[in-house]
Amino acid sequence: MNAIPRQQEGGWRPPGDQCEVAVLYDDSSARDRAISLCDRLASHFKGDLDFNFTWWSVRFLKDPEIAHLAEEASRQADLLLFSASEGLEPSAELKGWIEEWLAHRGDGEAALAVQVKKAKGETTPLESYLNAVARRGHLDYLPLIVPEAGHGPSSPQRLFLSNPLSAESSHWGINE
Repeated sequence: MNAIPRQQEGGWRPPGDQCEVAVLYDDSSARDRAISLCDRLASHFKGDLDFNFTWWSVRFLKDPEIAHLAEEASRQADLLLFSASEGLEPSAELKGWIEEWLAHRGDGEAALAVQVKKAKGETTPLESYLNAVARRGHLDYLPLIVPEAGHGPSSPQRLFLSNPLSAESSHWGINE
């Protein structure tokens, strides 16, 4: 978090108002959707909250040095965003990286979000796994979906928040 107060219009902003976001994506389409989402977040909170994004392709997590750097950035993140083109079961390598990150992340407040292209109402294996990870790690869980063509609004920029109060979701919300 940012420790130095910054002057802004109308006064000083307190320290700690920078949101650290680590984004993991599985392909260029997922990366592009995550970029769009992150741009909208930064635009929406402009003037109130600064964002620092780090970007990690899951295919490069096989390299031990990159995996370590991604884990370090993710441990410090307020939000860990997984963006996937398909919600398939994560590979053994990705699960190993996630479990290592979870074991070393500490007790700070954070959220885990998954952005996956799918039909509204469907739960993918990736979402099920990450929801369980979030519960074990006492993280807020934010299941985001990008509607497939023919499912939902015509705008590809529109995202839905899956039902966070469903039976499989727990520990969701900022006012707990």
